[in-house]
Amino acid sequence: MSGSLAGVTEVRPSRASPGGCLPSMNLEVQGQPVSSTRLRAADPLHPSRLLVCHLLSLAVCLTLPSLLPHCAHDLEGGLGEVIRIGQALLGFVMELIAEKGHPFVEELQKIQCSLQDVGSALATPRSSAREAHLKHATFEAGPILELEQWIDKYSRQLPPLTAFILPSGGKSSSALHFCRAVCRRAERRVVPLVQTGETDANVVKFLNRLSDYLFTLARYTAMKEGNPEKIYKKNDLSDRT
Repeated sequence: MSGSLAGVTEVRPSRASPGGCLPSMNLEVQGQPVSSTRLRAADPLHPSRLLVCHLLSLAVCLTLPSLLPHCAHDLEGGLGEVIRIGQALLGFVMELIAEKGHPFVEELQKIQCSLQDVGSALATPRSSAREAHLKHATFEAGPILELEQWIDKYSRQLPPLTAFILPSGGKSSSALHFCRAVCRRAERRVVPLVQTGETDANVVKFLNRLSDYLFTLARYTAMKEGNPEKIYKKNDLSDRT
C-alpha cells in the first residue's frame, strides 16, 4: 500500500514473524524507514498505534494469496475489503494521536480488534472448515450491540439531520467519512457470503452498524472541532449559459 495517510508514505511486508503468520512491517513515515517493532518500542505512550501496526501486519498477511490457500476467490475479496477499513482507520487514529485528543480513541481500538475477528470469520468458510475452527471463528453479537450504544450516545448530542450532507467537516471528519464509504463496500462484498451460508450473519450486521457509527462519529467530530458540514444542493441546470 502506498499513500500519504498521516505521513505514512509506504508499507511493505518483510518476513514472517517467528511462530506465526504475521509478517514484520517496514513503514516509511515522512520518508524515513521505521519498522513496526521499532515503532512499538519508540512510542509506548500511544497503545492505539500498536494496534495500527498489528492491523497493517494482518492486512498484508490476509491479502497475500499464498497465505490463503483454502479460501475461495470471493472470500479473499471480502477479506481484502474488510482489511481496507483498518487501513483507512490508520490515518484517522494517527491524526488523533498527533493533535486532536478526542475521547473515542478507545472505541476505534476495539473496532480494530473486532475487524480482526471479522477477518477470522471470513477466513473460515463453513463449507470447508473444521468444526473446531468454526467454533473459534464465530463472530458474536456483542460488538454489534456496543456499536448501537455508541451510535445512540453521539446521536443524542447532534442536531437533527434535515438534509443530505457531503463528506466534509475537517480532516478528522473527512477521514471518518472515507472509512464509512469503504465499510459500505465491504458490506456489499460480504452479503453474498452470508446468503450462501459461508459466514456468520453477524459479520454483515457488524459492518452495517459500523458504517452508521462512522457516519455519526464523523458528524460528531465536525461539531466538536467547530467545522461546518457541507449541505447537498441539487445543481440547477437553468443557471447554465
